Amino acid sequence: MKKISLLSLLLISFISFSQGIKLGNEYNDGVVVLKDGEVVEGKISEFLNVVFEGSEWDHPFGKFEEHFGLNDDKFELLDTSFNRRVFYAKDVESVTITDENGTRTFKQYKVLLANGDIEIEDRNRKLWMQQIHEGNTLNLHAFFISAGGRKKKNIRLFYIQKHGSDTVMFAFDYGYFTVIKTNKTKLRTEKALKEAFKSCPKMLTYLESFDVETLRVPWKELKKELKEIEKRTKNFSEEVQEDELDAHYYKRVSQPMIDLMLKYDSICGGN
Repeated sequence: MKKISLLSLLLISFISFSQGIKLGNEYNDGVVVLKDGEVVEGKISEFLNVVFEGSEWDHPFGKFEEHFGLNDDKFELLDTSFNRRVFYAKDVESVTITDENGTRTFKQYKVLLANGDIEIEDRNRKLWMQQIHEGNTLNLHAFFISAGGRKKKNIRLFYIQKHGSDTVMFAFDYGYFTVIKTNKTKLRTEKALKEAFKSCPKMLTYLESFDVETLRVPWKELKKELKEIEKRTKNFSEEVQEDELDAHYYKRVSQPMIDLMLKYDSICGGN
């Protein structure tokens, strides 16, 4: 992981994370679906500002949304007739990008969160997100921001969305929860999960005995697993080895949240 990258998790594949999404200044194949039904194909540039060289990220965590373009309200596409078109987020249903790392579809959602007073708050902001897990009635979205390595300032953000809703609940910040283990952090996570799962009373009962600490994978355990992969891939190229390490890392730290979503399905069915 030699780049500072926003890493959007893939539902099927967890490979090639060390390359990041590689949007930014490059043109990539793209498809824009507008809310009026129009579909426009072409080349997209400047959608999500996600490629940065370096080993340290010195931007305040609170500014990461603007820094990485997650809240961009417009972007450009060069269509198949070589006409440059500008699209505004309010008119767009989805944006699909295809490059050497695969195909990803992004949609913009309004974000709710549990604030410092342990109250659900709408800060009137919308972010572009990619779904990583689809449940019976709830979906999970995630973003991963890496500042140069698996041991550095990595932020892992998870959001829960009800099918068909244009709103997501900011459910869990893996990095913050790992570093700042205060009671308020725990209470904010618990409040967010209860809000996201409130349509299913049985799940709320389950949460009463659920320890949100289990959403955090112990670093010692993860470090041991990564060392085993390093040994297994020691004769591989550095690029291939990094891909395997990153794939395991991001899949592993996401699994507890995915497991919680699966638990919701098993308890609540289609509710």
